[in-house]
Amino acid sequence: MLKLEDRAAEDILGAIKIPPKPAILVKIYGELEKREPSLDFFTETIGSDANITSAILRIINSSFYGLRSEINSLHHAISLLGLIHIKNLLATILFRRAMEKEGFTPVPRYWDNATDIAQLSGYLARQLGTAPPDQAYTVGLFFDCGIPVMAQHYDNFKQILAQQNQEQLKFYTQLEDQHFETNHSIVGYYVTRAWGLPEVLSEACLLHHDIDYVKNEYDGADPSCRNLVLILKIAEHIAGIPRNDADYEWQRYKPHVLRDLGLSETDFDDLEKDMLAILKNGDS
Repeated sequence: MLKLEDRAAEDILGAIKIPPKPAILVKIYGELEKREPSLDFFTETIGSDANITSAILRIINSSFYGLRSEINSLHHAISLLGLIHIKNLLATILFRRAMEKEGFTPVPRYWDNATDIAQLSGYLARQLGTAPPDQAYTVGLFFDCGIPVMAQHYDNFKQILAQQNQEQLKFYTQLEDQHFETNHSIVGYYVTRAWGLPEVLSEACLLHHDIDYVKNEYDGADPSCRNLVLILKIAEHIAGIPRNDADYEWQRYKPHVLRDLGLSETDFDDLEKDMLAILKNGDS
């Protein structure tokens, strides 16, 4: 398993600018530390920003949540989703805002792809019952968050990433490691830690390209984290099918993912059809 201390990751990342937590997120985290966090405090604090409020309402009214009637009240949305889930959604919204403020020019479809994968991950978690859907959704949004941070710092990062996507490498992040002495999985781990996401989600961001972890070759692996990673690998693969993405990684991961999620080839084929229909119909 990747050991951050062995790679001196903290020293390497010292030169990379990770966007600081916005003030509104700091306030929310402070409230969550109280014995009885206030729903009204969440509503008032988040509601002070109309754009964030609109984004949260748009998410909760998406087909992912399948609500029978439209939610128009932020207070109602927070009470339905819960404070932790709202905090995680708030972090993803603010992270995108922070990167756009920094002038990040995304790799093709970066934000759209993250949304697709988040929706598919949440759908899979709900169908399989192996992970909390809200956690799977959040991992889908954040798992590649190291990409925009590294692209902002290294002028040639996008070219290296594009080359990496086209080559059958022993390890997916091999070219990043060679050129930058770190990779987007490590950076993503530190971004999610800095932004206060739960440790299990940070670990999933760190390990989602670790083939030995996916193959379950480590003693004492946290099953809650590993299930998130397994779900994520399926969602990544399905999201890339309409674009004919080369997915060499999936060819190695598939038998281990299906085995440990208890899926037969027929089960997987049925899930794939359902998930492609979700993408085609624009529900993601």
